[in-house]
Amino acid sequence: MVRLASASVALTLLASSCSLGTDAIPGVLADTQVMNDATSDMGASDATRPDTPATDSGSPDAVGTDATHADTGVGDSGALDASLDADTGFCDPSATSLRLCVRFEDSFVDESLAPHTLRESGLRYADGRVGRAGEFDASVAAWIAQDGDLTGEPMTVELFLMPAELPSSGRVGVWDIGGQHSAWIRPGAEFACRSIAVSDVLTVGTWTHIACVFDGDASRVYVDGSPVATGVSSPGTAAAGDIRLGADNPDGDHFVGRIDELRIFRGARTAAEIAAAAAR
Repeated sequence: MVRLASASVALTLLASSCSLGTDAIPGVLADTQVMNDATSDMGASDATRPDTPATDSGSPDAVGTDATHADTGVGDSGALDASLDADTGFCDPSATSLRLCVRFEDSFVDESLAPHTLRESGLRYADGRVGRAGEFDASVAAWIAQDGDLTGEPMTVELFLMPAELPSSGRVGVWDIGGQHSAWIRPGAEFACRSIAVSDVLTVGTWTHIACVFDGDASRVYVDGSPVATGVSSPGTAAAGDIRLGADNPDGDHFVGRIDELRIFRGARTAAEIAAAAAR
């Protein structure tokens, strides 16, 4: 894994970057594991889920998303904005490619162009990678309401993770878009973007930047700004339900640790753009 030394190196890369493609990943990418198909990553729908408040059911609530992302074509082109990686523009609401932006600055809100309705129960806040972060465990339920605009391809999901513990068996959910692009932590400090997995990338008590890029032809995993795995990963059936953050959907497989600077783009971010985000 290659870690960028400073934000200035990342911005230099950004100026000269070209669009992400298979050719952008040098050498043979090790640790790529093609795993089970879409059904293995959807999580089990638990009909006997313990009683929880109605707002934590996982079903779209009555409020839903008050604003929808206009299909301008700009946001779906994959042409993204360097200013998004500056402190002042991280959640730039004028960036139509940015579909979700959550900074966890002692609040659970979406600061993107057309904010989604977020809801949580038990979410706490602590020191983050940048500013503050959300602190998750088995008592936390966090949901992102969406109307299908956070599924499909091309799409990029990126965030900082600091696990407080790692599973010795099974898996824990980082985000779960049922039947779509879910992400998991498995034994061996393995992180999986759907069926593309990389081992030994997470450390307890250490912040790691993870990005999953789905460009319609391939899926790629970036760790701390560096491409580490690629493969073909079908997105599965588009999901209309809400996204579960920090656990399986609808419940279980809880992540224990902190999450910071979560963003979802409707577009495939370039290697330089991801490196810049990781260097913040």
